[in-house]
Order: sequence, then structure tokens, then C-alpha cells
Amino acid sequence: MTSSSNENIHQKIRNEFPYDVKKLTEISIPVDKNIKLAATIWMPQNKNVQLINEEKFATILEYIPYRKADWTSARDEIRLKYFSGFGYVSLRVDIRGTGNSQGIFDDEYSEQELSDGLKILEWIQNQTWSNGK
Repeated sequence: MTSSSNENIHQKIRNEFPYDVKKLTEISIPVDKNIKLAATIWMPQNKNVQLINEEKFATILEYIPYRKADWTSARDEIRLKYFSGFGYVSLRVDIRGTGNSQGIFDDEYSEQELSDGLKILEWIQNQTWSNGK
């Protein structure tokens, strides 16, 4: 690989974004009386400090059983931080009974999983940072 090839690689990797990103790792989303789902949020932060608490954002939700704290965490950190750098809240949630979420995992695409997913969407819409999308 030549020197000019190395320079081209660095030109393609973006390292500056319109928003700073704050990662919140210990989020619990209540879905039933005694069940909370574990989540990580990558939150865009306006670089204008006066606007940090005023701006509303759309959310990208990833709701899967592949344990957010394990082998998907490196991939999540790259992808979801990237989206948040462009002004989206990125939310990664462990399905009930997987990863750090409470409860029992019953089956893929079960009625319980779908019901929990709807409750996550309601939770998102009720957050102060959410624009409802």
C-alpha cells in the first residue's frame, strides 16, 4: 500500500460530527410491574451548550436478544454512536430474559416480545428528548 493510499483511507473515515455524543449504559425501561429491560443510549449533544436541553430528536431503536454488553458492543459503539453524531438518539435494548434484561425469554417474535416492544416505543415517546419519531 502506498503513502497516497493510506491518505485516502483516512479521508474516508469520518471523525467529526455535527453533534457530540453522550453514552448512557445503565438505562432500565419498565415494561411490566416487576420487569425492566436493560438499555444503552447514545444521546446527541448539541455543541451549543445553551441548546442541549431544548432540542428534540428522533430515535433509532435496536431491540434484539444478542446481549448488548457482550460481543455486539463493539459493533454497537461504532454504528450507534455514528447515528447519534448526526442527531439521532440511538437506543439498544436487550429483549426480556436476555443480556441484562429481567424476565424469561420465551421465544423469538412472541406476543410478549411484541408487547414489550410497544411499551419501549411508548417509553421513547414520553422522554423529554423525544420528538415522537
